[in-house]
Amino acid sequence: MPTYTTLAIYPLLLITLLVITFLVSHYREFTLTNSELRIQQTEHPDNDTIYSLTRNKLPTIFLYDIELWDGIDLMIGYPYDDIKTVLSDNTTLIRQLKRLYLAPFSAPLTKDWTVELKRNSLLWNDIPSTQQATMETCYGGHYVATMSGLLCICLINPTHTNKLWLQQNENGPLSKSTSSDGKTKYAHRTAKYFIDAAALDENKKTQLDLFAYDNAGKINTNISELEYITLPLRPSHMLYIPYGWSYYIYCGLDDSYACYLDLYNRTWI
Repeated sequence: MPTYTTLAIYPLLLITLLVITFLVSHYREFTLTNSELRIQQTEHPDNDTIYSLTRNKLPTIFLYDIELWDGIDLMIGYPYDDIKTVLSDNTTLIRQLKRLYLAPFSAPLTKDWTVELKRNSLLWNDIPSTQQATMETCYGGHYVATMSGLLCICLINPTHTNKLWLQQNENGPLSKSTSSDGKTKYAHRTAKYFIDAAALDENKKTQLDLFAYDNAGKINTNISELEYITLPLRPSHMLYIPYGWSYYIYCGLDDSYACYLDLYNRTWI
């Protein structure tokens, strides 16, 4: 005859199985990628439309969305330092942003939003030698909202990510780390660069020859081999960058900078 303890184990195992199934299903949903090189665009959508668009896992521009954010809308077009001063002294404004205006963009199992003001003065020509590509790995979603300047974003087809990996060879600098047993280890660094060797001067080509090798041991010398799209994001517009997409953020105006809010939707997974 089963004991009370034995009987209690079965519902506990069932609950554990349901929880694991629930988490795994959400993880799979969060990490789906869509390789269509297509940009969605909408203006002042309702909650159902936002949910439908983000489930497509495609980059999406939300036009004039910041104009609806009471308090933050007054800072559109202002210099970076002025916006930074206001946000750093007004935690109530950030809480309101998370609770009211970012809530419709929150994924299931949302834990919190990370809100960070950033500026970018890099130009398109700076990308080959100075800027690393970023692959989006935020399960809940990454949103970029332009406050001032002309922010530009280069979005790269997720299926072409392998063409971005460039691994330093034995001549490249090493990264230092300490193992669990206290020993110091050195490993060659890796980075993702958007390389157009044909457009670089000879000095930069020589520098790249020292470390810029892809998995096949060759430099990726032709940008046209990559499927990508560049788009401008003007003040008051917000872009959704799906999980698995690689991208560069840069400024579209010479001798200037773009100011934007970097918004990460953090989930419990």
